[in-house]
Amino acid sequence: VFLYGKVLEQPLGDIGETVRAKRPPRLPVVLSHDEAVAIIRHLQSPYGLMASLMYGAGLRVVECARLPVTMPSALRRKYPNADKSLQWPWLFFIRR
Repeated sequence: VFLYGKVLEQPLGDIGETVRAKRPPRLPVVLSHDEAVAIIRHLQSPYGLMASLMYGAGLRVVECARLPVTMPSALRRKYPNADKSLQWPWLFFIRR
């Protein structure tokens, strides 16, 4: 029906007693609180922390990955280019 009506711009004509398919309502799959907590408990560091933040604060994956980590001023003076390094933000996630 879409092909003839919108693309070919021609009337479809009589197609008999056919019935258009009805789409079932699409329901999202949502975990219960207990299920989500059980999954988060099985994650190792730093993924457990990230999953807890995403679940508790409603963050998206990219938002969680972009959380800023501030560098202490003494360390900034000692290593002037450390804040541009990709290893610095992950320092606190790796250590326990």
